[in-house]
Amino acid sequence: MRLTPFLKKFLFPTVIGLVFIYFLFTLIDLKESYDHFIGIKPYPFFMAFLLYVVQYLMLALRWKILVKAEIGIAPLFAVTSIHNMTNNIMPFRTGEATFPYLMKRYYNVGLGDSTAYLIYARVFDLLAVMIFFFVSLIFSYDSVLETFRGLERESLKFLAYLVILISIVFILYRIIDGISKSGVEGGGVVPVGLKKGFQSLMRGMKSVEVLKIFSKLSISSLAIFLARYTFFMFALATFGVDLPFYKVITAATMAILAAVFPVQGAGGFGTIETGWVMGFILIGVDKELALMAGLGTHMLRLIFSLIFAAIAFPMLESGRKSDVR
Repeated sequence: MRLTPFLKKFLFPTVIGLVFIYFLFTLIDLKESYDHFIGIKPYPFFMAFLLYVVQYLMLALRWKILVKAEIGIAPLFAVTSIHNMTNNIMPFRTGEATFPYLMKRYYNVGLGDSTAYLIYARVFDLLAVMIFFFVSLIFSYDSVLETFRGLERESLKFLAYLVILISIVFILYRIIDGISKSGVEGGGVVPVGLKKGFQSLMRGMKSVEVLKIFSKLSISSLAIFLARYTFFMFALATFGVDLPFYKVITAATMAILAAVFPVQGAGGFGTIETGWVMGFILIGVDKELALMAGLGTHMLRLIFSLIFAAIAFPMLESGRKSDVR
């Protein structure tokens, strides 16, 4: 069963990403999509870049709140940059593993501790997303309801196809996941140090006095997603799509959830665009414009993350020497 983990972590997500891309580009009028695509506007592009920087700074600040070791904002900014870049380009969100790895290698933070910090960060991410999404629905409820009532038969069919495709993908993922686990158990293979690793994680979870820093984590997480949603607003405006902020939140939340879908391929292409299309249809934007705007925003985010990661590597070395005490 040696091939099964490879299928689960790399081959299967990549194939699924290609399936989503094929599905989108066969059911959408590419000529009409291209006609919608206006091009890059300088001012929103600059604002999007600035907000991407702000978002990373807020992420570094939240790590500073969580991490007990005396590590400065600059090295945590570097870790954030590399961690986000690998998460954006690697399949199956395997880039998450880079955070514990970097913290251990450069700053001698235990794997159990750094994994615990990552888990807490993701929990507060989810809380922040839900808060923004539900608040946006309060403002956009009438328009979303009107959109659903006014959806043409073609759009309803398109949404139904998306739901069916996502369901099939999820079922296949669960089957492969089950085969992978049964293969490991059947072969009597026990990962070396699994018990110690779990105990280390539990110690890390307990070491974070989350109730004492709950308000700081909540505020910083809300600030992160305020910057992220505002980035999305300006990124969309870069490609000529001007939408009210609350509608951007409604649409972008679908893309954010698609980004954490456990079967995305390299770069997240296909699955993230699917999320954008679903989100845009919710707020009444046609799927052709949705695909091009979503693809443009996705590419912008990937390019920015690669730029910051390139800058971050030398910062890690200097941070190890001067900022850790």
